[in-house]
Amino acid sequence: MRWRSASVTAFSCTLLLAGCGGGNVDQTKPRPRPPRIPADVAQRLAAEADLIASAKPGSCTARAAAARLQAEALEAIQSHRVPPRYQEP
Repeated sequence: MRWRSASVTAFSCTLLLAGCGGGNVDQTKPRPRPPRIPADVAQRLAAEADLIASAKPGSCTARAAAARLQAEALEAIQSHRVPPRYQEP
């Protein structure tokens, strides 16, 4: 079961950190807008992540929410609703 928690955590961190960056940016060229995750997908995944965070560690509630989050994330990726930029290689 720990691999599921690690998988969920890794996926969440990837989503959060994917937009971070820095360095010199040429101000004369407009920056392209990053791809977006549809709001309904992002809201569903965030709600499941919040449920996991609020549940007692190792509880049935946490495990069930983690399984739902993993399944929903995979379904969103397979249906091409999560842009490739936010997916692991």
